[in-house]
Amino acid sequence: MCYAETHIIENPLSFRKIAFVSTEDPQVIRDAKNTSSLLSLLTDKSWEWYWSSIPRANSGPETQLKLFGNRTELTIKWLLQLAMALETDAYVGTRGSGWNRLTDGLRCTWFPNCQKPFLEVGDDKS
Repeated sequence: MCYAETHIIENPLSFRKIAFVSTEDPQVIRDAKNTSSLLSLLTDKSWEWYWSSIPRANSGPETQLKLFGNRTELTIKWLLQLAMALETDAYVGTRGSGWNRLTDGLRCTWFPNCQKPFLEVGDDKS
């Protein structure tokens, strides 16, 4: 969240403070809800955070099928989440994640968003 805030401060006329969060970690959603007011103390406008209620876990697909339902239903939900992420103007993530690499690659293929920033928050060596 701080990477996104820094990017906005450095590019105040280029981006709005609207973010779509895609994560396997429920704590990230809780942090987004609480951090919005904290970041607004640093700048003049707070963030608007959006996320989907699509269930995800930081595990392989077979484990997720056992946890969340059938293959067809999960595939449709994951594709919906992917479509939402592809429409973003900027992307905060780590290229150490297969999902993030897939999303960024498709952003460059299906949308003109490849020229938009990808803000790396992972290990510099990924």
